[in-house]
Amino acid sequence: MSDSSPHEDAADVFAERARAKYGDSIAHLVVFGSTARGETRGVDSDVDVFIVISDPTIERPLRDLAYDVGLEYGLVFSVHTLTAERFDARKDHPFVRTVFEEGRSYA
Repeated sequence: MSDSSPHEDAADVFAERARAKYGDSIAHLVVFGSTARGETRGVDSDVDVFIVISDPTIERPLRDLAYDVGLEYGLVFSVHTLTAERFDARKDHPFVRTVFEEGRSYA
């Protein structure tokens, strides 16, 4: 029996599928918020994901993938994406710094 929450399991599955399908275009994939902190509150908590992509055409397919995984687990994903160029310009933004400091990276 797993000690992880459904949120953590769903995040792991999403990251695995996203990396398998779009790995060459994903620079960073980080799960943050209550899921990363282990503070989820059932269906009232979403799974927050921050993704830096080199190919903007994968943004919609990644959101669709998150929706599909969310349906499998009965959870909602909140997907935040930035292109690599926008990330480079904003990597010192407090939100981005917090994501990387407190989040769980799927390298």
